[in-house]
Amino acid sequence: MADGNITVEVSTQAAQAELERLRAENARLAREAHAWWTAARDAAVAERERCAQRVALHSQYPIQTDYDRGYDKARKDAAETLRNMSTYVSTYAPDRPSTPVGWSDTDWLKHLDEIRQNEAAYARGQLPERGWD
Repeated sequence: MADGNITVEVSTQAAQAELERLRAENARLAREAHAWWTAARDAAVAERERCAQRVALHSQYPIQTDYDRGYDKARKDAAETLRNMSTYVSTYAPDRPSTPVGWSDTDWLKHLDEIRQNEAAYARGQLPERGWD
């Protein structure tokens, strides 16, 4: 019986040590993921600005016809859109969570709808005569 207690204690200590190791690894991976995300964000901002400059440079062509005028306006609009894109991306808030991998959009939307219906039912609370709906 005493051996069983020792074994349980040792396995508990081993489990605690493994748990601590996993927490440390998780923290390290979170820092690494954040570093990669930051680098990707900064690279995307720099690339958008480079593209906007390139589009703006093409707007310096001489305008000789209405056709050229239309292209010039489109290039200027494109440059403005590229520059404003980072503002749009940082303020974008979707009205629903993105669809998880392995789910179809139809199934995911149905699942979200069921969750909303359940939340509405639970928000009403218990019915005195029957308990929960």
